Amino acid sequence: MDGDGHTIHGLTIRNTDQAPAGLFGILQGAEIRNLHLTGVDITSSAPEVGGLAGILYYGHIENVSVQGSIASAAQSVGGLSGVMYGSAKNIAIDAEVSGSYWVGGVSGVLKVTRRIENAAVKGSVTATSGLAGGIAGSAETSSVILNSYALAKVTAPNKVGGIAGGSFGTIQKCYAAGLIQGNSKTGGISGSEGLITDSYYDSESTRVIGGGGEPKTTEEMKRQATFANWDFIQVWEIKEGVDYPTLRRPHP
Repeated sequence: MDGDGHTIHGLTIRNTDQAPAGLFGILQGAEIRNLHLTGVDITSSAPEVGGLAGILYYGHIENVSVQGSIASAAQSVGGLSGVMYGSAKNIAIDAEVSGSYWVGGVSGVLKVTRRIENAAVKGSVTATSGLAGGIAGSAETSSVILNSYALAKVTAPNKVGGIAGGSFGTIQKCYAAGLIQGNSKTGGISGSEGLITDSYYDSESTRVIGGGGEPKTTEEMKRQATFANWDFIQVWEIKEGVDYPTLRRPHP
């Protein structure tokens, strides 16, 4: 489906069934592009809840944004997709996302070998039981999170990270700068470390030290020179000394 840049406003779901919830409950092998969701208001008692899809099976999402509130009393909750067996690129999320565990700004669970690229997240991510991340609650083995950032506040009792609550794949060229709150296994990038390269977090605004990546001051995070090996020609841009880096696509 090509949304051709159109916006769907006011999606409201009150789900008491044990069924995945989102604009689409389940997407199977689908490609969704160029679509924007604003004023999303989803409340569910079931697992697998996302602004766009409860579950994405083996498809691709590109140039999609979600703004609003996505909440579940259960696990696997994401601003875009609750569980992602597919891939996503050029994603912008500005939402309050909450659930019990496996809660992420983009996806609650990023499955084995799957990929999130060029994602920007603002708002808040909350897991009442654990495993919360600015991009993914849990990033499984051989998954990839690339060229992404989270400014969201991330909160969970344990396994909470600026990018991933639990990471068993690769996190590369990412940064986090939102407040991170947890009682144990908190990290600027990940609550449990996988392979983390060329990634950074603001140690002043996140208020944590550890969890992979390199801690930097707020001042350092607003300098291009801090971000070694990043592409500031085609992927990233920065207002030197003024703000954190942003992606050329998307523009949240």
